[in-house]
Amino acid sequence: MTAVSYEVFLPEVMPYVQDVPEVVAVQAIRNACIEFCEETHYLQESLDPITGIVNIGLYDLDANDSNYKVVEIMQAYYGDQLLIPKSQEQLNQIYRTSNWENLSGNPYYYFRTRASEIRLVTKPTVTEANKLNVKAAIAPKRASTTVDDELFERFLEYISYGARARLYNTPNQPYYDPKTSMEYTKRFYDAIGEVRTRVYKGLTRTSVNIEFQRFV
Repeated sequence: MTAVSYEVFLPEVMPYVQDVPEVVAVQAIRNACIEFCEETHYLQESLDPITGIVNIGLYDLDANDSNYKVVEIMQAYYGDQLLIPKSQEQLNQIYRTSNWENLSGNPYYYFRTRASEIRLVTKPTVTEANKLNVKAAIAPKRASTTVDDELFERFLEYISYGARARLYNTPNQPYYDPKTSMEYTKRFYDAIGEVRTRVYKGLTRTSVNIEFQRFV
């Protein structure tokens, strides 16, 4: 994965936002990149395999690069078994007469209370190395200083819409312009909707690491 600094987006932002400090513009760019990834699920990767542990149902999910966080599970397997996502209410219906959080057996479902965790239902009955395999959508962390260059090469204009929308919506600044902020917010969310639609139409997901959605 090739990374670029957030500063490379600045020429598409600073000339259009009067007197904005560079550090403020960079923060707006970072936030726009994070929101873009969180909403589109454009950046995806296969996480490092996780060992299933006997009678343990809860597992942490970490992106392979510490600059990123897991946003969403795209698919998960326990061995050859595809795990089905279920809500707490759905699991309560499936296991009407039992407390599913205490059950052990072959995992068939997963439940999530936090983006960084996955709870297997039921808990494994034996410890097996590299048994849980997860493909996840990822997004940059707030502390990141770089981002994958795909966002710059393919979505520079879209990211600039999001950054400029945030900056124009900052009260008590010379660049405060709520009307223009609304315009660029709409452009940003229209772009997010377009990209998310393309992602969920099943565009190429073949890389063993970061798996970009190739537009054709």
